[in-house]
Amino acid sequence: MCMLQLDDREAAVTDAAGSEPVNTFGRNRGRMLREVLGVISELELSLMLEVAERTLRDWRKTGEGPQFIRVGRLTYYLMADVHIWMLDRRESKTLGDA
Repeated sequence: MCMLQLDDREAAVTDAAGSEPVNTFGRNRGRMLREVLGVISELELSLMLEVAERTLRDWRKTGEGPQFIRVGRLTYYLMADVHIWMLDRRESKTLGDA
């Protein structure tokens, strides 16, 4: 018999004795995407930029935010694209500076 254990929004299937996960892909998916592919989730980007996830969704609709990747219903961002997007927004002075 298998049981489903939930841990920080990720799931892993374990056997009835509670041994190591049978399929660890779900538990390691976020780390693999970050380390191997340089990809972060919508939640991770919202935390990084200190904006709401809703703001990122609005930016995607208007084309204002960084380029993104859709996988089914999930949205991911390449760190390289986020970096380029941020560099494009550099400013040397504010509107109040003369």
